[in-house]
Amino acid sequence: MIADLIAQRWSDGRVFCLAIGFLFGLFAATSVSGVVLLLLRRSVGRHLLVFGSAVALLTFGALFAADTEIARPAYLVPLLPLGALGLAVHPATRKWCET
Repeated sequence: MIADLIAQRWSDGRVFCLAIGFLFGLFAATSVSGVVLLLLRRSVGRHLLVFGSAVALLTFGALFAADTEIARPAYLVPLLPLGALGLAVHPATRKWCET
């Protein structure tokens, strides 16, 4: 989805495409490292997941605000970071990391 979007909008606004690509890379790096650290029961993993989820939601919001044409199923994409955000801040996850 991101690659198609960048290819579609490259001639219109290169700065927008670079910003979306950077935010997507930041989201991927924080999410992967957050999951690994969470599985190792490190509390910093929860914080990385919260940050990654916020970046993902802001990226989707930027796409929505820029009136970018995306496929209908792509509008369900924010459910994944919202779910990760909810599970990362859940008290049971904090307790699990502390044991």
